[in-house]
Amino acid sequence: MIKVIYIPSGNHAMALAGESLLERLHAAGAPIESVCRGNGACGTCIVEVEEGAESLSPAAPDECDMVKRRGGNDRCRLSCQAKLLSGTSGAVKLTQPVLRLARAERERAARAFQRVDWDHVESHPIFPEVFQEMGPILAGRYGSPVGEKHFFSTRAHEAIEKARQRAARAVGCAPEQILFLSGWAELALGLRILHGEGPVAGPEALFFPPMEMIVAGREILPWRFGASGVLDTDSFETSLARGASLVFCGSAIAGTGTRLPLARIAEAARRRRIPFGVDLSWSWSLEDIWQELSGAEASFVTLAPSLFGGPRGVIVLVLASGAGWPLPERGVEPALAAGAAAALEIAGAHRAAEGKRLAALRDSVESFWTEKLPGCDPWSRWAADRLPQAACLTFTAWNAEGLSSFLETAGVAVGGTFAGSRTDRVLRALGVDPLYAAGAATIWLGHENTEEEFSLGRDRILAAVKSFRAVVPTARPGLMPGTQAAAPRPATIEGELRAAYMDET
Repeated sequence: MIKVIYIPSGNHAMALAGESLLERLHAAGAPIESVCRGNGACGTCIVEVEEGAESLSPAAPDECDMVKRRGGNDRCRLSCQAKLLSGTSGAVKLTQPVLRLARAERERAARAFQRVDWDHVESHPIFPEVFQEMGPILAGRYGSPVGEKHFFSTRAHEAIEKARQRAARAVGCAPEQILFLSGWAELALGLRILHGEGPVAGPEALFFPPMEMIVAGREILPWRFGASGVLDTDSFETSLARGASLVFCGSAIAGTGTRLPLARIAEAARRRRIPFGVDLSWSWSLEDIWQELSGAEASFVTLAPSLFGGPRGVIVLVLASGAGWPLPERGVEPALAAGAAAALEIAGAHRAAEGKRLAALRDSVESFWTEKLPGCDPWSRWAADRLPQAACLTFTAWNAEGLSSFLETAGVAVGGTFAGSRTDRVLRALGVDPLYAAGAATIWLGHENTEEEFSLGRDRILAAVKSFRAVVPTARPGLMPGTQAAAPRPATIEGELRAAYMDET
């Protein structure tokens, strides 16, 4: 292995043959920008090789041209294009050209920051109280709850039963309705056995990973939503009429946070006697929603504890009263079951107040972006009902894909900022112009995000936006719903980046 050293800070990272300098510099915490995400099209990742140039792949003509355009000398390389060679060892020592180094170090000294995570769409940090519940079990001696009957297996079984009762109290159902599964694959297998291999009726875009797992290999009978999240009644009824064996959806749309009309969907499935299941992991009032769905005769509800402060590796399945499950519980770790139950209880106790807090923080974030970034529009604000933690931002003048790289350098993580992402697919399915769907940014707040954190990060966000606009000085004409037609988009993001940067002199 080769040691990659960033001289100004002394930070380093070990590298394997074939890895790029950019990858390892970011791993070492070096403030190296990369607007084009490592495609060699922008030149912002230029570095100067002080030692170890023989350990790097030769520079191609295009790279040499870009280095020259960026004012680099013979020792400069694009860190995204320079790869570590096999059969070499020692160290590669790097710095930045003088002008870029001065700017980067000023920014680095001014930041001294804690990174901000605004991309909690699939997981949240575990509550400290959940750690406390899991700790004694992890440190203790527990056997398999489905193994031979002895002291250790009985102890594990008792821990899971205790967690089951606690989870049932949090959700508002009977303990026998609660099952702890090891993952979405186990859920998918049980549903196939229980409801057959027939087609599944679901949204036109599969909005959440569990759905993709559950419908894998099965025919999908799609139904659509309007741009504000309103159910397209005709497509929904047509889908159900085609012989669906199961209706399954989430409680909201991942790309926008728009809530779905669950009671209406459940009622339509009940009329046709089609089993209906829903994932409520994003919901903010588990008890109320479960009671509502129980009245509509929902077959099952799933909850991923990792989305509300619990551990990964366990799924809570809540069955309708009197419903059976075709698979035995196969021994979920007692600590995971205890952590899942604790997270449900904690989230249930605080979610009403937490929902209001996050909604206020989300509104502050949206207002800030709209005011400070020309062409930014909180697309999701048009939805009549949306999750308090979610915002979707589209841009008439700037491409969020490039902006996200500058935000990452400033220590701010956002989601959904590239073509082909889930947000892109979802927005296209909702009828958003592809120009905006491919360049939208999503913000999903979590319980660790605070107004104080946002206040401290404002200057860094503004600095990132200023740097981005300096590199991309020309606004991109575009289209928001209800305005004029959009300008043609280059076929690839590389084409767009080259059009923006190659003429810069």
